[in-house]
Amino acid sequence: MVPATTPPTPRATYLSDKETGATVLYEASLNQLFATRGLGKSIVTNALLKCLIGGKDFLRLKSAGGLNVLLVDAELPPIQLQERLKEFGDMGQLKILSPYLMPDPKAFPNLSQAEGQQRFTERIAGLDAQVIIFDALTRCFRFDTNDPDAWLRVNDFLTDLRAQGYCVLLVHTRARTEPREAGQTATITWTCQSS
Repeated sequence: MVPATTPPTPRATYLSDKETGATVLYEASLNQLFATRGLGKSIVTNALLKCLIGGKDFLRLKSAGGLNVLLVDAELPPIQLQERLKEFGDMGQLKILSPYLMPDPKAFPNLSQAEGQQRFTERIAGLDAQVIIFDALTRCFRFDTNDPDAWLRVNDFLTDLRAQGYCVLLVHTRARTEPREAGQTATITWTCQSS
């Protein structure tokens, strides 16, 4: 147990607001990119990859870059994944895990189940990733997001990844029929949980 007087170890800032300096993505954090289908979450994800890997700016966001990123993409078809790979050229810092790039797509782990989570953790052990992006939540984890018990299993897994030091970004699609929250607009809502 750490004494209450010991100051917390500062976490590395991976992405920040270049106007205010506020941290957007930290080392060892859980984050979510959340919007309805068709608003460009994959485009924003690509732009964030460029920031995190190459140190590029995107809108008001900036990163020093140089980060190793694992993109777990269970949504894009093979041709779009190949286009994404070409876009990044040197693949040294970007690794992609996708059922469409596996010899047997059905072997892609179900990340809402303990067995699949264990297989995933073993598979990524030597990748030296600092950031893991799951695109999209429901395709990677294959569970009913209205099931609170399933959420408990998924949340336990995600908090374990955070405890291991990963910055985790979930790309999640909100159904168009879900009620809007007060103040929510038709833009991409970025919800960051840094606890």
